[in-house]
Amino acid sequence: MGLIPLCGGLHSRMHYLFYVMDSCSLKTAPPAPRETRGLEEWSPSLLKVLPPGAPFYPFCVWWIFHYLRIFKNRDYKVVFIREGDRVIQRSCLIPAFFRFPFMQPADLTVVIWTAAGHRGKGLATRALHEAIERSRQPQRKIWYVTKETNLASIRLAECLGFSFLGKGRRVSAFGFRILGRFIVDILDSPFARANTNVRVASSAK
Repeated sequence: MGLIPLCGGLHSRMHYLFYVMDSCSLKTAPPAPRETRGLEEWSPSLLKVLPPGAPFYPFCVWWIFHYLRIFKNRDYKVVFIREGDRVIQRSCLIPAFFRFPFMQPADLTVVIWTAAGHRGKGLATRALHEAIERSRQPQRKIWYVTKETNLASIRLAECLGFSFLGKGRRVSAFGFRILGRFIVDILDSPFARANTNVRVASSAK
């Protein structure tokens, strides 16, 4: 898998960490936290634009990307947890698209959110584990991108068995962040050394 070096766009000063796993290499399911009731799954349809409790942006955009086939596969889904009628955790699997030029067509990337007051209880671990479990496919990689300052997110990636790949940034296109992309500068990580199909790339200065 080739990773595309930076060749233009506006630099973000925020650095991101990139993790990856083979979808069939998921660690054993963690014990369910006592606060959690059942897990629910949502997938888009013509009449289902937003997952329960989700904001208009970016989910409306992702629904459009799904139906215009900007997403490179059809496996966009959300696994979520409710407390009563309120959604308190949401784990999304987003197919490859132009924001992630290093992803292959079958790959998925992770987007998670946990409500304030419910963080640190293992909800994200449980929901994301289930979302990945339901999306396993040979040759599919699951990507996890997080800010380098988000220690809780980093711990979650490591808990589920993601391998650290490298550090990168997000760049805008034509001044618009929504049209931008992530750029990976591969570090000398064990995953990169063990996977010769991942080409080491560095950003142009």
